[in-house]
Amino acid sequence: MYEGFLPKAIFLERLSTDFESVSVFLLLSILSVSARFTPCLIKRYGGGAKATEYFIAKATELVPHEMYKSSLDRTQAFFLLAIADWGNGNKNRSSVSGCL
Repeated sequence: MYEGFLPKAIFLERLSTDFESVSVFLLLSILSVSARFTPCLIKRYGGGAKATEYFIAKATELVPHEMYKSSLDRTQAFFLLAIADWGNGNKNRSSVSGCL
């Protein structure tokens, strides 16, 4: 067993060998942080801020279903969602996501 967040190598292995085991909430939260820096997403959504807003909204839709189940994936997803919210100027919502 490991402590802390999911190591990148383990995450990428799970994603490539058993993608259905990877949390959609975690993927959306990762995209919430990275969308503003990803050229194809910037182009697709009409800007970095719009891409970020899209993935934050999609991840936020899952919060009611994810908040009462504890797992390392969900903890990391909430942390990333809080970072994305903070970076997007949603400081109050960021504080809530960071506490869940």
